[in-house]
Amino acid sequence: MIQYFNRRLLRQKTIYIALFTGMLISVCHIWKDVLPFVDKSYHHSPYTKWIESFSPSVFTSLLFMLMPILASMAISHIYREDSNRNYFSIVTSKGSKRSYFLCLYIYNFFIGGLVFILPILFNIYLCFLILPDRKIQFLLEETNNVTLYGNQTLFPVLYYEHPFLHMMIYVVIGFLVAGIFASIALVLSFYIKKYFMIWMLPFLACYIYETVICTIVQNGGRRYCPTSFCIQVDGGVNPRFLLCFLIIGILVPICVYVWSVIRNEIY
Repeated sequence: MIQYFNRRLLRQKTIYIALFTGMLISVCHIWKDVLPFVDKSYHHSPYTKWIESFSPSVFTSLLFMLMPILASMAISHIYREDSNRNYFSIVTSKGSKRSYFLCLYIYNFFIGGLVFILPILFNIYLCFLILPDRKIQFLLEETNNVTLYGNQTLFPVLYYEHPFLHMMIYVVIGFLVAGIFASIALVLSFYIKKYFMIWMLPFLACYIYETVICTIVQNGGRRYCPTSFCIQVDGGVNPRFLLCFLIIGILVPICVYVWSVIRNEIY
């Protein structure tokens, strides 16, 4: 079953489309928001100019706005594709249904997260090629400071003492949140036949929250939106909510997925 999914992954055009879109945004960010600030007089480093950094960028907003789509369109529609084309019965006749669905869930979560963070890792790599690797100086910086006692970012002390580790923590958070979106899309594929709607519904949920709830709840509403709180410095983060979201976001899709598999395919 693993070999089957390996072959399917390589043939999925949507993975390459999602990767290309993310990489294009990443490169545009370098071109517009990093290269103009290479001069040492700006006192910038990879930690202050990478795509999730303190420096505001339209490309950061665009990449994270598209996160649900990029993560979902990777392979979350494979079950629906197999079912629509009558591949499912052929594939499972050569192996266990449980093995199929277990591999599918793991692959979907991992690939959904990976497709999203690869452009971010590429952006970090380019930043280190272009900018000097220096720590952020709390007392010397003028525009790149985050308060040590506020909620602008997680672990603000780590932001200054070990900036690369702090950067990687947010890469992992982005991977997990993207994986959660991919898992939600996979669950939706049991009930929706149109691939486009499978990819779009997680995005629409976030978009409606951003445009409606955040408008009503002016102070702090954005910090509860997953496409906002997984950005390194975005004006507000609630650590307890982040932890609860990750736990619930991972466990609930698993439970609904198992129930959907049992209800639709196992029996």
